[in-house]
Amino acid sequence: MEKMSRNIGMALSVFLDKRGISVSEAAKIIDYSFRDLRRIIEGRLFVSPKELERISEKLDTTPEYLITFKPTDKCLLPDLEYNKEFSDVDNLYKIIDYIDEYIELREQM
Repeated sequence: MEKMSRNIGMALSVFLDKRGISVSEAAKIIDYSFRDLRRIIEGRLFVSPKELERISEKLDTTPEYLITFKPTDKCLLPDLEYNKEFSDVDNLYKIIDYIDEYIELREQM
């Protein structure tokens, strides 16, 4: 479930970036708070299938695009290209897992 939430978040991030829509603008379009949309993009807030359909409709895309999105080397990690291991798409989810674990630990402190 976490992997799907992250995938949806990455897809939303790339989709908004390609369309030149800011997160705050998108939040208004889909009637979400900036914080909640940011959490969806970060993969930290699960979106139900019904809600995903509503979001997709408001943003003029499809739930399938958001669910089946495949990140490319350059679309999500351009600042990390100096280190090939970090730029490898296969390692993306591992890196995000480590970041999530760190954030959760920091929040508990």
